[in-house]
Order: sequence, then structure tokens, then C-alpha cells
Amino acid sequence: MSIRSESLPRFRFTSPDLLVYHVSWIPPSDCSWKLNFAGFVADCESGIAGIGFILRDENAIFKAGCAEPVNECDNIVTAELLALSHGLEVAMNQGIDYVEIEGDCLSLFELLYRQAEPMSSYAQELLNQCIGFIKSFRGVNIRWINSYSNGAANKMAALAIGEDEPIFWFGQPPPEISEILVEDVVGRWVQVPKV
Repeated sequence: MSIRSESLPRFRFTSPDLLVYHVSWIPPSDCSWKLNFAGFVADCESGIAGIGFILRDENAIFKAGCAEPVNECDNIVTAELLALSHGLEVAMNQGIDYVEIEGDCLSLFELLYRQAEPMSSYAQELLNQCIGFIKSFRGVNIRWINSYSNGAANKMAALAIGEDEPIFWFGQPPPEISEILVEDVVGRWVQVPKV
């Protein structure tokens, strides 16, 4: 049995300049897990960055996650590719066959869909690695989401800053994202400046 969110309006206008957006976690199909990933570059000049990902099953049960510091990473696309690659590798090692992938870096999705070229040979190498991992699953859905819907993965990436080595969680999420995971399932309204 899967958790399914009720059909609610996704947007509400509260004033001429403010838009309120409803955010809720959309469960993957039965027998699938969902991988949310994110990169965070704290300082482009020093290359200090962090990556994070979380894996949940179709019932929103936390299965695995990671917050990993990265050095010498001067752009967000490379950080996001690293996060996706590491998340896919852990998903493979967990033995899952079907995965739904969500992230909020549109440039990365343009790379995955061959609508853009990698900025460096290292980014190309990471992209090839991600595509190789993706091909190893029996079924994959890939979807871009906005950053409000990717809060738990973004928090994991931010947690990595200042750490010396990767931190992995299996079965039990870190307390820093527990509230976000609950809000994902329950749903929440987020204020967004109207453009």
C-alpha cells in the first residue's frame, strides 16, 4: 500500500507579489525506491562543497542517505553529478531494481537528456558513470523538481560542509532532516516570490 497525497491546488495567491506553493512528496510506484540528490557549493574559489542524497521506498520509509564533503569542486553541476553518482551506487548496492530519481539542478537534467554538453572532462566522466549506473536498473524514472520539493537532499548536502569524511545513514535518518521528511509526506505550503 502506498501513501498517496490528496489532490490539492498547487498554487495560491495571497497578495499581488506573493505566491504560495504546495509541496508534498509524491511516492514512487510500487516496488520502487526514490532517490533525491543535491549538491551544494559553499565557496567556488576554495572549492568547498557538499553532496547529499536520500533513498526512500514507496511508503516514504527512509532507507539510506549520505552527507559527503567534497574538495576542489568549483561548480554546482559537478557537485550534483557527484551526488547523483554516489546515490545511484548506493541504490545499486541496496539491490533495488526500480528507482525514481529526482533533483533540482536543471543543468544536470539537460546533460542527462543530451540537451547540453559537459563543461569539463571530469563532468563528462561523472555523466558517463551516472548513465552507466542508470542502465543497470530494470526501470528508471528521472524527474526534475523545484528546490522546495528537494529540501531533505539539499539539507544533506549542506550538512556535509565542515565534515572530514562522508557520513552514511541506513534505516534511520539523521535528526536534522527528520522534520523535513515528515513534512514531505504531510505536505506544506511554501511562500515563493512571484516573478
